Amino acid sequence: MKVLAIVTDGFGGHGGIALYTRNLLRGLCAHPARPRVVAVPRGMPLSPEAMPPNLLWDTSGIAGKGPFAKAVLRGAVREAPVDLVLCTHVNLLPLAYPVARLHRAPLVLVVYGIEVKQPKGRAVARYLASRIEAVISIRRRTTRALAAWTSQNHVQTFLLENAIDLSRYGVAPKAADLVERFGLAGKRVVMTMSRLGEQYIGVDEVLAALPEIRSSQGLSPISSSQSVQSHLTHSSHI
Repeated sequence: MKVLAIVTDGFGGHGGIALYTRNLLRGLCAHPARPRVVAVPRGMPLSPEAMPPNLLWDTSGIAGKGPFAKAVLRGAVREAPVDLVLCTHVNLLPLAYPVARLHRAPLVLVVYGIEVKQPKGRAVARYLASRIEAVISIRRRTTRALAAWTSQNHVQTFLLENAIDLSRYGVAPKAADLVERFGLAGKRVVMTMSRLGEQYIGVDEVLAALPEIRSSQGLSPISSSQSVQSHLTHSSHI
């Protein structure tokens, strides 16, 4: 079995979609059938992590939209015949759909959230999203958001929630250098983490609550960069 994955990022990427894509590709590669998986990423800002031996990570298209489209088309021709086309973002469907039809292969779309609530080029996206064979969604709410503006009565839907590697998390002694740097000795720490600029995920709501939390719990706001400090100052006045 041969899978062609057209992805935004993954290995050497950052953020939730990149992590989800890495886990998805690793899962595909670990299937007992040992498929050959060829993935063409749109970007790779960081050094890539270790990859499965049966994954070909084709980075020839990360220089821009043109090179990316050419890399996808080259992969589609080079890897023929392809048994499955995986598209990890609705905005990549204009590339993924013709490749899938060329090989007469099933097209599977992966959806996450905001991109299917506010898709770019909705008319094109509606047309293509209604002609895929299956959808993988991280939550049922996202599946419903996609179905609200596409005709998907015939499309199989699969719920595949975010994975977590528990070996990377756990309780450990406090970092003495950070305790000293931020004056946290004997204090309680409440930590939240998110990328700024994505207000729809509730960052500003958390910031707005910090003054009340600080006054009731005796906490002090700490941020990891000057840009965060600026956002704290202008968003929540703490």
